[in-house]
Amino acid sequence: MKHCNILIIEDDVFQRNLLHRHLAKLTECKIQLSSDGAEALCLLKDSDHEVVFCDLNLPSIDGVELVRYIAQKKTTASLVLMSSEASEIICSVKTMSENYGFKNVQILEKPMNLTSISAVLNDIKNDLRISDNHSNRQFVFSENELKAAFADEQLVAYFQPQINAESRRVVSAEALVRWHHPEYGLLAPQVFLEQIIKNNLSSKLTYLITEFAIKECKKWHDKGHLISISINVMPSDLMILSFPDHIFKLLENNKLAPHYLTLEVTESEVTNDLAKYLDTLSRLRLKGVNTAIDDFGTGNSSLMQLITSPFSELKIDKSFIHKMFEDKKHMIAVKASISLAKELKLKVVAEGIEENRHAELLRGLGCDILQGYLFSPPLPNNQFCQFIKNQPRQFNSEKRVN
Repeated sequence: MKHCNILIIEDDVFQRNLLHRHLAKLTECKIQLSSDGAEALCLLKDSDHEVVFCDLNLPSIDGVELVRYIAQKKTTASLVLMSSEASEIICSVKTMSENYGFKNVQILEKPMNLTSISAVLNDIKNDLRISDNHSNRQFVFSENELKAAFADEQLVAYFQPQINAESRRVVSAEALVRWHHPEYGLLAPQVFLEQIIKNNLSSKLTYLITEFAIKECKKWHDKGHLISISINVMPSDLMILSFPDHIFKLLENNKLAPHYLTLEVTESEVTNDLAKYLDTLSRLRLKGVNTAIDDFGTGNSSLMQLITSPFSELKIDKSFIHKMFEDKKHMIAVKASISLAKELKLKVVAEGIEENRHAELLRGLGCDILQGYLFSPPLPNNQFCQFIKNQPRQFNSEKRVN
C-alpha cells in the first residue's frame, strides 16, 4: 500500500494524531486528517481515497450518518470503523456499511495501538489483492448467450467435499454450478444466476445440475466411494408438482438409492403457495430423499419454514461461521442453531469453514458435517475423484494441522 490515499476522520486530537503517527510508520500512503463529518465530505469530494478511518462519535454529523453519505458517492474505499462503543453497536454499523455497498469494512476498537492498526492494514491489503485478482465487473449476458450456455454444455457442476466432523472423512459433496464461458473463462454463480432466474431458466438449470450430479455420484459408488450428493434447489422449483417425479426417475435410471441425495432449499426466496411447497417436499421425503434448509437464519421466516417443512438437515450459513469468534451474537446464533437442530433431530452442516479453530469448535458443539476451504475449494469432477481417492492419507495429517 505504497501509493494510496488515507483519510482519518476523528474529532479527538490525541486519537487523531496517534493514529496518524502509527499509520506513517506502517505505510507510505498520503494521509489526510479531518476533525468532523462536514470537513471530511469536502475532502472526499475533492479527491479519491482508498482507505477511510471513521470515528462513530463525531460532532455535527455522526459516524453513522457520515458512512451513509460516503456510500452515496459509490466509493470503492475500504472503511475502518473506530469506536469504544458496545460491540453490538459497532457490529450493527459494520453490517449497515456492508449493505450500503462497502466491500471491505474493518473494525478498530479503542484504545487503539500499533499492533491493532497493523492488523487492520494487513486485512485491507489482502482484500485489495483479492479484488485485483477477482474483478468486481458486472456482467450482462444476452438471452442468446444464456441459451448457448445450456445448448453447448458450458454449465457444469463442481463438487465441494463435505467432511464428517469427527472422522474428518469425506461423506458427501455439494454440487455447485460453474459456467465455462467462451470469452470470460470460469464464472461463479453470483455472476450469472440472477440473470438465469430473470430469463425463467432456473428450473432448467436445476434439472441440468441434478442430472449431472446424480450420474457422477453413481460413478463414485461404482468405484467404491459410497458418499452422498447435495444439490441446491429454490422454492420455485418445488412449486412444480412434477418435480419429485423427475427426481425419482433420475435416481431410478442411474440406480442410485434416494438416501444418497440431499436437496438443499434456499430460504432467501419466499414461497407463495405453501400447499404445493409441502406437497413436493413431503413426496421427496416419503421416497427417502433428504432435504435441507440452506443458509439457515439469513432468509425470510426461516423458523416458520423450519418447523412446517419435513427437513432432515439444517445448514448454517457461512456468514455466522466467519464472525462467530469476533462477534458474541454470531457465536450465540451458531450455538442456538445447533441446539435447535438437535432438538428437532436434524443433521447439522456448517459451511464456510476456513480455519481449524472453527472446525474444532463446531465439532465440540455437536455439528455433524463441515464444509469449506479449510478442506477443499469446489473441484471439477476429475480433481474431486482424486481428492476422495486420497482422503485416508489426506485427513490423517489434516486433522491436527491449523
